Amino acid sequence: MHSTGARPGTAGTLRERRFITFAAIVALGISGWLPTLNFISLFVRDELGGSVAAAALLLVVLQGPRAVAGPLLAFWVRALSSRRVYALGLAGLTLLTAVLAVTPRAT
Repeated sequence: MHSTGARPGTAGTLRERRFITFAAIVALGISGWLPTLNFISLFVRDELGGSVAAAALLLVVLQGPRAVAGPLLAFWVRALSSRRVYALGLAGLTLLTAVLAVTPRAT
């Protein structure tokens, strides 16, 4: 009998299919960000009179702190548990959405 390397009863778990799960997450992230990046570059060009370089700078300003703070604040995830951190993040996003909703024309 030829062995495939998988233990009986575990062939269908996500642990055995990490790459497929990772590829699906990357595909969803790309499909979500490509329209956003396209919109931001058009918005900066048409509404703000900027260039593609200005749109890139805007993205760095928006996403840079998040990219740096995420790994640095990983200890909070371990200390508070991932569910609590997720709830705090969701509460922060809700607060930001509420602030944006009451200030539609901040300029």
